[in-house]
Amino acid sequence: IFAGILVTALIIGFWRKPVSEEEEEYIEVEPNEIVEESIVEAKELFSEDHIYIDENSTTQDEAFKFIASIAKKHGYVKSEEDFYHGLQEREKEATTGFNDGIAIPHSKNSTVISPGVFLIKFKNPIEWDSLDGKKITTAFALTIPEDGAENHLKILSTIAKELIDDNFRNTVIKETDSQKLYNLVKGIQL
Repeated sequence: IFAGILVTALIIGFWRKPVSEEEEEYIEVEPNEIVEESIVEAKELFSEDHIYIDENSTTQDEAFKFIASIAKKHGYVKSEEDFYHGLQEREKEATTGFNDGIAIPHSKNSTVISPGVFLIKFKNPIEWDSLDGKKITTAFALTIPEDGAENHLKILSTIAKELIDDNFRNTVIKETDSQKLYNLVKGIQL
């Protein structure tokens, strides 16, 4: 094992191209980039201020615009417009509307800075082409960075698994108190 490590180290040492001063300048990182990255890592996946009652949306398109606006407001996406288009594109692949008036719209694209979960209750039931044909009244909206496929699947499957539980699903659908909704959602291991 030691001989193998030594041979590998020597081969890498001989074949590795030294970095020139010009290349060193090219790969320098600005201090504000490091600060921005630290801020991104500090974002919570879900918090109480991620719960909204949308009183205005009457169509899926308006709902996507609302979701994109709150994702931008909270700093989870760089571009509201790009995230909105990402939600539309994802919906073209297959519906994100499940059963009993619940949808899980999400977009995994380059505009997303950090993974996040938002709970939106729609005052006006929205036509969504859901699996059971019912209009959507509740949505778990997800922001997923392009490189976050593993996180995306974990969050999506955790929420879907919880929605199988009748008590959880019924409470999410009927409850309007944001503190109770927060405690319910925060109780699942996202």
